[in-house]
Amino acid sequence: MTNPWVGLRPFRTTEADLFFGRSREVQIISNLVATLPTLIVYAPSGTGKSSLINAGLLPMLLDDDTHVPVTIAGPHDDILARTRTTLAEAGWPPPDELELLELLEQHWLETDRRTVVIVDQFEERINAGAPTEALFAAMAKLVHSGTDAACVLISVREDYLASLEPLMRRVPGLLNGSYRIPPLSREALEEAVYGPLRAVDASIEVDRRLVTRTIDDLEERSAGSQEPGEQRFEPGFFQIIWSTMWRTGDESKPPRLDMRTYEKLGGAGQILRNFTSEILNNLEPAQTAIFYAVSRYLVLPTGAKTALTVHDLTELLQWSDFLNSYDEDGGTWVARLPHEELTRLIRGVMGRLTASGTPILQRVIRLDREEFELLHDLLGHIILAWREEYRTSQLQTAEKFKNSIKDSVRELTRQPRPLTASRPPKSDLVPHLADEILHEADTLIWLLDKNLTEDTADQALAAVRRLLVLRSAFRELLGQAVYSSGSKADQRIEHRLTVVGGEVIHAALNHESELVRSRLQTATTYFSSAIRVVLPNQHPTSWLTVLGTLVGMGLPAVGSLVAAELVFRSAIDSLGISYHLLTMAHVAILAVAFYFALWDEASRLSAAGKLLATAIPFADDWDPRKLVLTFPLPTLVLEGVAVGTAWIFQLLGWAPTAGFNEGVLLGLVAVGGLVFFALE
Repeated sequence: MTNPWVGLRPFRTTEADLFFGRSREVQIISNLVATLPTLIVYAPSGTGKSSLINAGLLPMLLDDDTHVPVTIAGPHDDILARTRTTLAEAGWPPPDELELLELLEQHWLETDRRTVVIVDQFEERINAGAPTEALFAAMAKLVHSGTDAACVLISVREDYLASLEPLMRRVPGLLNGSYRIPPLSREALEEAVYGPLRAVDASIEVDRRLVTRTIDDLEERSAGSQEPGEQRFEPGFFQIIWSTMWRTGDESKPPRLDMRTYEKLGGAGQILRNFTSEILNNLEPAQTAIFYAVSRYLVLPTGAKTALTVHDLTELLQWSDFLNSYDEDGGTWVARLPHEELTRLIRGVMGRLTASGTPILQRVIRLDREEFELLHDLLGHIILAWREEYRTSQLQTAEKFKNSIKDSVRELTRQPRPLTASRPPKSDLVPHLADEILHEADTLIWLLDKNLTEDTADQALAAVRRLLVLRSAFRELLGQAVYSSGSKADQRIEHRLTVVGGEVIHAALNHESELVRSRLQTATTYFSSAIRVVLPNQHPTSWLTVLGTLVGMGLPAVGSLVAAELVFRSAIDSLGISYHLLTMAHVAILAVAFYFALWDEASRLSAAGKLLATAIPFADDWDPRKLVLTFPLPTLVLEGVAVGTAWIFQLLGWAPTAGFNEGVLLGLVAVGGLVFFALE
């Protein structure tokens, strides 16, 4: 059984039998169309302008042989071309190379039929940047010529009347021939319930108390944007409530339209809450994130609404206003967008939520300020509840995602034996992961350079997820390694990922497909997330291991000093250096600390006999250059530099002991150079 209430979308011409409550307005507009060369029809957003034209005026004109209606389909529809096509379909072949006004007059002279050109939702043409000069020029000529050949009807939201200012300069008193659609009265709303029911099935009954209750729940009295004493009802909200109640029943049986059904659904508040959540959750991810941030300022904690401009919102927003559920570095990627891009996105969200199909906000012109506010006071507490639901949902979703990434990282870095050819040993996994990351980044760039579709956008999203797993594993393993040749690879990776991230963000914000943009915005959130994965040691470390390592690290430190002492003993004696053992004892303490830094590497090997071997830096991530740090070369270099400096001091007639002490400092610098060479 057909649902007699269409919801938020405008009525279609074929649904004229379901359109009730506007008979007086339809008659007034039809009379104006029959007598005026131009007609401006305006009203606040959500009043039902398009429905009145589609299901009220157009059926009347189509039944009248003296008129030919021409409906302009969209913001980029060429008005002259559409008019020529419609007149041809009406049985009159239009001559070539005639302008709009000449075409309309010629049609009038030859057929004695008046053309009605209807440009509905004119604000969409303004927002789309469509040219209006030719239309305005034709309308001005139409007025000044005094011809009865046609009427051009422009339907526009009341807050966009200023966009007609160029036409007003050409046609003084333009708005004297305009019509403002009034709000629906209670009687009209009641007729909008009973009329469609009679059209669908006259046997269906509705509880009269329910009709009164729904109107009472939606009634709003406000002196802000309404005329004194005007009762304002939201036809869209009214349609939502009744179409929702109809859908709750069994499709094979007439629904129960009574108080019990209404209260079971939670009343107007809960129905609109579900409706609002559906609208906001179906926005693009970046748009939802922005609305979550700006709604803090549009709705006070008390539920009261405030009116702000796009500039106001851009200036008020802080990073903390955005929900950072994915632990993105430096805040969410949306919050880190340039000021101009963020302003553009906020304006897009405001435009999306003031559209007739998504009536959450309304645009209000006060003096020279273009402000945005909630369409209905009832939405205040609904938005506050949605914020909490959105926060909880996002945190839960992010936690599941982060856990799945951590599981994938742990699986990737496990070391089962025996190793396969595709699974390098852990000691070789860092450079292997670096190659995989760069390859995956190239794959993602290749996908972005293609003509992205829904399928390729899903592939890009999967590639970003793989990148995140590989990068998390690479960073963790790189952080565990004491000496690693992966530092240069890390720099290359970060540079490459920065470039890739910029490409993803650009496509996520500018692709023509909303579905592709949504996929890539989710990918950008993944890409920006910083997920810390703590990988367990293959061999857990006990305090005995740590103590043993500390003692063990002292052995190579002392051993290296003994080796240096044996090599340079004769030179030290010949130079007469005093207290050199005291100086080298301090160096030994530094050496113990140096070797103890390797304890994590040692703890990953259970055999105590290998403890001393792990103090040798090339125990993991082999690199021949690290031989320069092999026991006991660092101490030999240090003491050799110190002895050489003492010898120079003796040649200069200075104290060799002072030279030795100064040489130790130079030796530390030399050892630091060796370390840099080995790690570079």
